[in-house]
Amino acid sequence: MKIKGIFLIGLIFIGLFLVYNVKAVSSNLEESFDNSIEDWMNRYDIPGVGVSIIEEGEVVYSNTLGYANVEKEVLLTTDTILRTESISKTITAYLTMILVEQGIFSLDDRVQDYIDIWVPEELTIHMLLTHQSGLDIGPFSLHFSPDEAMPSLREHLIDTIDFINDPGTTFSYSNVGYNLMQYVIETIMNQPFNNVVKQYIFEPSSITDASFEYDHDLKDLYALGYDINNNPVEPYVYPDKAAGGLFTDLEALTTLIQQILVNDIVLSQSQKEMMYVSYIQATGEYSIVSDGYGYGHFISLGEDKAVFHGGQGHGWMAFYYAYPEDQSAIIIITNSQRSYPMISGLIDLFAQELGYEQSKMAVISNALVFMTVFVIVVAICCFLWITKMYLKLYKHYYLSLKKNIIYTLILLVLVFVVMYLWLTPYMFIQVLYPKHYEATRLILSFLVVLAIPLQILDIFKRNSV
Repeated sequence: MKIKGIFLIGLIFIGLFLVYNVKAVSSNLEESFDNSIEDWMNRYDIPGVGVSIIEEGEVVYSNTLGYANVEKEVLLTTDTILRTESISKTITAYLTMILVEQGIFSLDDRVQDYIDIWVPEELTIHMLLTHQSGLDIGPFSLHFSPDEAMPSLREHLIDTIDFINDPGTTFSYSNVGYNLMQYVIETIMNQPFNNVVKQYIFEPSSITDASFEYDHDLKDLYALGYDINNNPVEPYVYPDKAAGGLFTDLEALTTLIQQILVNDIVLSQSQKEMMYVSYIQATGEYSIVSDGYGYGHFISLGEDKAVFHGGQGHGWMAFYYAYPEDQSAIIIITNSQRSYPMISGLIDLFAQELGYEQSKMAVISNALVFMTVFVIVVAICCFLWITKMYLKLYKHYYLSLKKNIIYTLILLVLVFVVMYLWLTPYMFIQVLYPKHYEATRLILSFLVVLAIPLQILDIFKRNSV
């Protein structure tokens, strides 16, 4: 009987694995990606997605699906403008390398030589670009309506600069570090950051639909974002630009990535290659999907060297994953904070279609089967607990005082966990696996709702005996 049970569980596990992980590699790339994108969108309730693929320097696929505004049924098109969040760092690093090549400053220059805000003497521009500044990551939720008054960049930096490590000693991903780079550039060039980017990148590349500023004249082209619970989010702006302020449509972002990889008319090959060097080993959760960080890119040093960066904000996600030696890349832009499993799955499909080894990013989609098993185990345990409590009450078998105290403490912990899961506005695991997070939260909530009265009844009956 036990062997049959184990065999049955094994079959269920294998079946779940096949459902989530087996992907037929179609000879028709367009059909393969269209089907996969629609499947992920339906599975995770993602409003709108844009995807483009560059192979050997040429755009071989570009498509948008879904809605820019679900309520008004406005379609997401190649002209729809979305936030790209931290992909902005790639553009900032690219701009910095252009200014270095033109001799405006050096990567080894001390930051304190250019600004009027105190920073450690040993902090250099190189450290800012490679997340070795020692600065904290910075605030996540500080954003403003485009029409709302907000702090200046200098005021914002003074409020957010917090050194948690000595500069140059370790990897510590920091939005503040890139915003400090923006302040250096604006101070040296004596003009707004967006103007510098426009002069050195957008105009030479004939890009008109990308900007680090919100354009009120184009407000009808901006998509709504949708948060982890699918609530609509109006476009917003930060006091800073360099770390996460880029607005763009799919076509402009594809052109930017294509230029950085291939048709670079601004930066020399030697300078560009410096961007793809891994200068520092990634640590913490970043080490799960990358080996290190270059100038504006995460680096994967497998059999096929890859560079990539993602962007996540309140209601938005974007990602590119590129193989610079082959001049190939996938670009994904979406107005949903529920998109990480899809992004991981599409990058995995991209690698399969083009014959690359499986990327480390695939760990997110590959783990879906284990997350499903986890949710099932939680559900079974909760069912068994409730059943056991009910049967004991039905058979008039009451827990000992010691066990009653233990059960009560466990229940109180579960109450706290459930409240935390419902009230916490952001958890990284929720972004990675929104469906599984929601299912676990509902199961535990159901357990608590049933277990509390049963536990109270058990205590009451025990004391009345």
